[in-house]
Formats: sequence, C-alpha cells, structure tokens
Amino acid sequence: MRLRGTSLFVASTAFIVFACRSSELGSPRSIPLGMNRRTDGDASGSPGSLVACSKRASLTDSAEFGPSGGVLVVGQNRLTIPPGALTRRVMISGTIVGDTVAFVQFQPEGLRFRKPAGLALDATGCDISGERAPDIVYLNDRGEIIQRIEATYSNAWHTIAAPIEHFSGYAIAF
Repeated sequence: MRLRGTSLFVASTAFIVFACRSSELGSPRSIPLGMNRRTDGDASGSPGSLVACSKRASLTDSAEFGPSGGVLVVGQNRLTIPPGALTRRVMISGTIVGDTVAFVQFQPEGLRFRKPAGLALDATGCDISGERAPDIVYLNDRGEIIQRIEATYSNAWHTIAAPIEHFSGYAIAF
C-alpha cells in the first residue's frame, strides 16, 4: 500500500506540473561526484549548494521504455515517464552514486522527452530544515549546478518531485 501511495504522489505531482514539449536522443557521459558543491548563484544572488544527506549506497537499475511510458525505480527514487514522452523504445538506467548527497545519474545522457518526465528524489536522511524548500538541480559533467528546477517537497513522503525534460545527473539542492 505504501509503494502504491508513493507512485500516486509522484504521478499526480508530475501531471500537475508538466507541460508538453521537447524531443529525444543523446549519448552517454558520466559525472564525477568528487564535485564542486557550490554554484555561481541562485535567483536571490546567494550561492546554492547540494543538500547534505546520510551516506547513500551505490545502486543501479534499468529497464526498457517506449511510447507507452512507465516507471523506473532506483532505490527510493522514481522516474515516471508519461505515455507519449518517447517515440521509440529506449533502455534507460539510473544510478545512485554512493555519496553524502541525494544524486541520481540517468542514461542515456542527453535523452530528451517529448513530454516532461516526473522525477521524485528520496530525501530520507537529508538535512532539509529551515525556511527554504529544496529544489532539484541538473549537474554538468564537473558536478556543478547549472540548472535549478522548481520542485515540490513533501516532508511527509520525504521526496522532492519535479518535471525533467532530458537526462543527466540530478540532485537535491538549496
């Protein structure tokens, strides 16, 4: 029952937030996680940083998805691909990099969706306290924050959900 509730939360968040756009395709790359954990700045002008979490175990999972969409579960993280987001069958993998940040690397690198997919990152064991809500961020190949994606945070579910339009590495940040 708990997994079903989580799936419903992710799916409903994804469909509320998403708009249709984009195209697909890409080639693999990896992001080292011995990364610079600061960015040039957010909308307020202050530096952003990845959220500190308890040590995560490394884990990889993959599945083939096509035009009908589906859900890829990697640990407690979920990628929801809506119907019509892909035009052909694609092998998709997600890797949790064992570190003290909530970070998931998706392959194939650069894959673009015709409709945004929903990403829910597990925030269990992460230091998410204070007045600001965290967001999901897209990291470049040096591990620097290059795009902040407005997200929905659920303290009750310990997840942060946002729409994504392409693949790369994603993490939780302030």
